[in-house]
Amino acid sequence: MTMLKLRKFGAFGALALFAVAGLAGVACQASTETATVEVATEVVATEVVPTEVPVKEEIVFVDLNWDSALVQTEIAAAIIKHGYEYPVSKVPGDTVKIFPALQSGSAHVAV
Repeated sequence: MTMLKLRKFGAFGALALFAVAGLAGVACQASTETATVEVATEVVATEVVPTEVPVKEEIVFVDLNWDSALVQTEIAAAIIKHGYEYPVSKVPGDTVKIFPALQSGSAHVAV
């Protein structure tokens, strides 16, 4: 029956069959060649130089003498201290006395 099929396709069919068989044999053949690859590695040691951390200036808040201002000062001081990591301090004062302190720079924030 195989011969019958080969006669049906003729010489072209036989040639195609032999070509496919030849390619399959070449593809399945194990290769004994090995390749050597050189990998260059270089380790560079660098020295880590510590940078100077700038000293942050203390921010002075004025605690005014009424409750809502005391709450606002505490909130603002907590944000500056914990959020921006600046040192803070608070000085008590009233409305009349804080203006000279703010003008001279001995106090920085009045809420």
